[in-house]
Amino acid sequence: MIIKPAYEGSSKGIRLTSLAHDVRQAQDEINRILNDYHQPVMVEEFIEGEELTIGVIGNAPARVLGTMRVVPRNKTGHFVYSLEVKRDYLKPR
Repeated sequence: MIIKPAYEGSSKGIRLTSLAHDVRQAQDEINRILNDYHQPVMVEEFIEGEELTIGVIGNAPARVLGTMRVVPRNKTGHFVYSLEVKRDYLKPR
């Protein structure tokens, strides 16, 4: 399962620990989010797949501004677009 703050976006609050494999890990992550973000917590089924970001403006009609596909550097295990991944991306090679 993936555990995340209910009212955040752009992976704010998503950490490598957000992917829980058992109840103990889930409870630890729920407690972290409650403590750090002081808001409801979402617990969802983790669905493996590509990470896409799509910028949209307007409502009637909505217009797509652009898309971005996020691909992991190393394809090992489940990919979670977390804060740690974003920080690693910004490091010079």
